[in-house]
Amino acid sequence: MFSIFQHAQRKNKRTIPKQHHFPSDTLAYAIGDIHGCDQELGRLLDKIREDIETKICKEKTARYLIFLGDYIDRGPNSHAVIERLLKPFQGVNTIFLRGNHEQAMLDFIGESEDGADWLRYGGLETLASYGVETPLLGDMSDIRRARTDLSLTLPQAHLEFLHSLEHAFKIGDYVFVHAGIDPTKPLDRQLPSDVLWIRERFLTFSGPLPARIIHGHTPVPEVEIFDDRINVDTGVYSSGSLSAVRILSEGVKCISATIDQ
Repeated sequence: MFSIFQHAQRKNKRTIPKQHHFPSDTLAYAIGDIHGCDQELGRLLDKIREDIETKICKEKTARYLIFLGDYIDRGPNSHAVIERLLKPFQGVNTIFLRGNHEQAMLDFIGESEDGADWLRYGGLETLASYGVETPLLGDMSDIRRARTDLSLTLPQAHLEFLHSLEHAFKIGDYVFVHAGIDPTKPLDRQLPSDVLWIRERFLTFSGPLPARIIHGHTPVPEVEIFDDRINVDTGVYSSGSLSAVRILSEGVKCISATIDQ
């Protein structure tokens, strides 16, 4: 999978181990879970555009905007979020990673055996954003009707976007994934289920990781910066705060936005 390509006090950065190299000519922004919160996404992108214009960022020749997945569900505007993400981003290379919620939506559309589970953890809000009538969760015939309605309503560009999402991206010794990695496996042995769904086995691991892992998936009150991993998911659908980190060889900076900023 990867061949293609602090416990510190919160907001206080610890020294990054030397083996976690980040190229000196490169600038990267990693955006946490969006979950249908389009207004917060628009505000955060505005702040990132402002940050790109600072002197330290202008000097970088390689620029990346990396979205860590979970663009849909729970929030009210999943349709609008994907529409925004489909528009060109000038002056940066955009990387869109797959989250477990995008995988669950694809499973629902593809009539996977457990696809209906998607409706119970955010899928209903996504259906509503596409104008699909909410089904009765205990009524399989009504769920099949909603699946058919979504398949007819979902723009082809949105479906192609969902299918195009990557599982991981790597810059230097920094690895970007949605949920984390299985710390018991080498990077080249990670499974899609690992990087989409893993939680406690990764979050509680006390040994060294093979790279610095930039991830979301598990909401935290503020961006967490550790020696071996950075969690960028600040639970925007409930907190109102969407976060990103700017990564340079010089260090890491947090950028957050709410709709009232």
